[in-house]
Amino acid sequence: MQQILLSWKVILGSNTATKGIDNHGKTLQMRLMATLGPKQTQKNDQALRNLENLKGDLLKDLENQRARFDAVTSELDNLQSNFSTTTKNTVAIEMTVKEIKQQRDDITRQKDDLAKQLADVLHKMDVEIKKREEIEKASLRQADEIEKLKTKLTDYENQVMGLRRHNDELDTQLKTSQAKITTLENSIASAQKEIAKLTELNSRLQKEKNDIMRCAQTHLLTQTAFTEFYPND
Repeated sequence: MQQILLSWKVILGSNTATKGIDNHGKTLQMRLMATLGPKQTQKNDQALRNLENLKGDLLKDLENQRARFDAVTSELDNLQSNFSTTTKNTVAIEMTVKEIKQQRDDITRQKDDLAKQLADVLHKMDVEIKKREEIEKASLRQADEIEKLKTKLTDYENQVMGLRRHNDELDTQLKTSQAKITTLENSIASAQKEIAKLTELNSRLQKEKNDIMRCAQTHLLTQTAFTEFYPND
């Protein structure tokens, strides 16, 4: 911002210097016409016209540089706004990825717990199956006990089926979360590439603005030389 204000001061100062050159040139022209002969005055008029033409060219170039400076400054402001928005979006995506990863970890822990429960139920079911086989071999008279064991075994089998369904649901949720994470990570990568492009463009525009400021200072030095060539009395 300080550089922009400085360049405006340089441009405004150059306008003031140009007006001083114009006024001084007209005054000097009138004095020369009053003190010199017609022939010398004609030569001086030609020299002054040449200087006026050069001054006009310098003013046109200065106006072009000023317009270019304004355009670059506007584009730089837009670029900085886009850069800020992209950075904020990237932070939001990263937070979402973090939350989904936390959900994925929670689902993984639940899945591990269910796997342990399933293994425990399968072990109990195997034990009950062995008991049933032993009872059937021991005596057919223990039919009531066998029916109880069958009922318990059926209950265990139902539990196994329920746990397996729950496990399948968790697998589906885990795959969905992983797909979301992959999509968001791709979005982050794209945003980071966009930030890199914007950073590079920002550097180019900053360099171009500095070049314009140096050019404006060069024009100011040229106009100062005109002022020294026609000093005030």
